[in-house]
Amino acid sequence: MKRSVRLTESDLHRIVRRSVSMVLRENVEYEQLYEKIQDVTNDINNFCGFSKMKDSISDEYTQQLMDRLSDLSNQLSETAHELEEHMAWD
Repeated sequence: MKRSVRLTESDLHRIVRRSVSMVLRENVEYEQLYEKIQDVTNDINNFCGFSKMKDSISDEYTQQLMDRLSDLSNQLSETAHELEEHMAWD
């Protein structure tokens, strides 16, 4: 049995307005998170780079940890960027 739902034009406008508002709000929230991720990953990479330039790293293990931290930071930044692009296509 099929059921029909009757909508007025104003009902339809209200539904569309709410839907668009929800999508925009989700996108804005991710944009803010994306910016924070980029800020943090830039800070990490600057810290690692300056530590290498100043020769403040005294042992090989610390150097390996700094390299790993920098690599993970780059991966996080790239993943966040890919997600942003994917969300823009949806």
